[in-house]
This record gives sequence, C-alpha cells and structure tokens, in this order.
Amino acid sequence: MTARAPRGLPRSVVIGAAGMALAGVVAIALLAGSQLFANPGASPMASPAPAAQPVVIGPLPIGTHKSQAFQPPVTFDIVDLGWTANRDRAEVLGLIRDAAPRGSVYFLRVQEVIENPCNQGGEGAQTELGAADLLTELEALEHLVLANHETSEVGGYTGQQVDVTVSDGVLAACGGLAGGEAAIFAAGEEIWSASPGELFTLIALDVGDQPVTIVLSTDWTQTPSVQELENLLQLGQTVLDSVGF
Repeated sequence: MTARAPRGLPRSVVIGAAGMALAGVVAIALLAGSQLFANPGASPMASPAPAAQPVVIGPLPIGTHKSQAFQPPVTFDIVDLGWTANRDRAEVLGLIRDAAPRGSVYFLRVQEVIENPCNQGGEGAQTELGAADLLTELEALEHLVLANHETSEVGGYTGQQVDVTVSDGVLAACGGLAGGEAAIFAAGEEIWSASPGELFTLIALDVGDQPVTIVLSTDWTQTPSVQELENLLQLGQTVLDSVGF
C-alpha cells in the first residue's frame, strides 16, 4: 500500500520527514546502546584483603598475622599496639602484653591437665585432650573453681567458655615453691602455670579433629584492679573476635 500524503504537503516532504524521524530513533538507540556498553552498572570489584603476615617473635605491628608453627594454623588481627608474640610452636602460640593492661592470650594443644600443681614438669601423659574431657578434668581438681559456663564461638567453631579461679593456698604443700606458680597444663614441652588466687578465662573447642585451648589471663604478679582486668579482657576479646582457623 502506498502511503498517502497529507493534503497541502508535497509527498517528498512527508517521506523526508519520516526518514528524519527514523534516523533520529536509530541515533537515539545507538547512543543508548553505547551508554549501556560503556556503563553496564556493575559494582567495581572489591580490592583483595591484605595477605596475612607470618608471626615473628617480638612486637606485633598492626595488621593480620598467621602462625607459622602452631597447629591448626591461626590467623588473627592486631588493631592496637602493645602485643608481642613470645611463642609459635606446634603446641603453643603465645601473645602477651608488656604494656598496660598487662596479660596474655595463649593458644594451647593440651596433652595433660596436671593434677599436682607442685609438679612443674608435668606427669607424663601424652594424650591430647578434647574440649569436653579437658573441662571434666579441670572440674575434678580441688584447687580450681570453674564458674560462668557458656558457649563461645571462635574462628567459626563453637566451644565452651569458663572462668577459672586458682585457690589462694594452691602451693601450700609445695615446700619451697612459696611465691611461685601452680602448674595447670602441659602442652608439648611447655607447662602453662598460674599464680595463687589468679582468675583466667578459658575457651575449649575442637577445630575439626584438633582440640584447641585458649587461655586469656592478666599479669598476676601484682593483683590487678577490676578496671585493669576488664581492659585486658576487652583487648583480648578483640583479638579472639578476629581469629580464623
């Protein structure tokens, strides 16, 4: 069918106007298409997280760190200065604070809960303790009091958290150890000890088939104030909140 020209306008003008309109539509479509290709609206790719730096014995700079020897490997963030690594072995990873509030966070692979607190060399057991067994053995010791049991998640694994108080008279039968520390755990060749009257927080969890014990403690060579204890627990918890296995 031939298009009919409107009265009063030459047919060539109508065709020319239609062609111009069509050309305008094509141009707009091409422009829109070029804008779509140039700006697809996709979010920019996120920058990769900084790689964790290996733990080196000594002061820890701010950043993410990863154990070199402790098993299972542990990553954690240091967000404030004052932390120092003093151990990185297969059974012990130790982070201590020399600056106030003084204290420590230890990751342990416990082979033995030491029944006799005077025995600084351990008692020879070499069987690694799962989280439930470790707490059961601690509860059986008369010189320790466990309180405030609750579940706790560290590095995506759920464990049991408890506050442990060491008896003031724990070393009464130890003879020459007056003023010393009571042996609590054997982890590899290391003995983790605590002072009489000390209060520390313990988290026991199983990371797959590898039990890990975490101990958060203040420096008890001089009895800390309540505020110092709270500050240390807060700083230690910040580290634990960043842990990955």
